Amino acid sequence: MLTSLLLSLALLPLQDAPAAAPAQAEPAAPVLPTETSESVRQFLLDAEALLYDPQAAGLSSLEFDVPLDHPQAGHLGSAHVTWSTTAGVAVSVTTVEGSPVPASDAQGIGQMMGSQMVGAMLNKPITPMLDGGIAFMNGIEDGLVKVGFRNEQAAAQGVKEQALYFDDDGLLQRMLTVQEMQGMSLRINQSFVWRPVAEGRDVRIAASQHSDTTAETPMGPVKMPGDTTFTYINVGEIVLLGTISIKQGPMTQTITAANLKVNGQPVGG
Repeated sequence: MLTSLLLSLALLPLQDAPAAAPAQAEPAAPVLPTETSESVRQFLLDAEALLYDPQAAGLSSLEFDVPLDHPQAGHLGSAHVTWSTTAGVAVSVTTVEGSPVPASDAQGIGQMMGSQMVGAMLNKPITPMLDGGIAFMNGIEDGLVKVGFRNEQAAAQGVKEQALYFDDDGLLQRMLTVQEMQGMSLRINQSFVWRPVAEGRDVRIAASQHSDTTAETPMGPVKMPGDTTFTYINVGEIVLLGTISIKQGPMTQTITAANLKVNGQPVGG
């Protein structure tokens, strides 16, 4: 085909070369802030104040185990998680022998699941993103206020974009993550449904979460919708997340806080 095309061009009568189009200047890259402004920080603090805070109800420490049950690889071990207002979070992972997953990968899965569980129990999805990151207002999208985040450590791990979306009342509605991983581009949209922590209370806990993940692969885009539900327990005046159930396609994964201690005291039998 290429030879035939070149031959056809050679037989055409010569024409004056068209005038060169004026060079188009490359659009200037947006100038991103080098620090989070006080107004943006206050906006995010006010948004998180709409959510239930178990620490305000008296929570000062947590200790629990997360069984590492993978929907495809089976039981990988367990993660032991501790958290306190003074020492922060610590996760230690014990893996099982004979697992089809390499021990280093199982360690990573355990760290992720343990950190995800304790973060969800503390019900602070917003302000931890300020740790090591810069937040900035990024316009209005789909009628929601968009706040972008820039984090150099996340960028080094392939994260290209992170953003949170809020409604007119300042309540978190969506989260966007765009990341390069294992040669694929992943675009993850998460949306939230909130409910009051108790009747007559204004502060909220997550009722459910829906995600739409699009993976750009060499064979074309692959879409993976998912749904997450949450189960809560009451420990005195404190309401805590006990179980996260994630369903994506035919697979379901459950993350549970087992052998739970709250403020140093065992919970349940």
